[in-house]
Amino acid sequence: MRKGSRVKWTFGGATVYGVFQSVKGEGSYSVKGPKGTVTRRGKPGDPVVLIKHGKQSVLKLRSQISPAPAAKKK
Repeated sequence: MRKGSRVKWTFGGATVYGVFQSVKGEGSYSVKGPKGTVTRRGKPGDPVVLIKHGKQSVLKLRSQISPAPAAKKK
């Protein structure tokens, strides 16, 4: 995946979309969100990735996301 690529994941039974920003890698990474700080711990072969979702930054493991088609232009 490249920076700017659209990705998707499942949250609460719904498909959610975002824009891939970067691979953070192995180890522990945190971002602050509206409901507090979220931490993800990357592992070998399953790094933490940073995604932009609206105005929020989201951390997911690589195994939790997949490529999504480009957004339809209005």
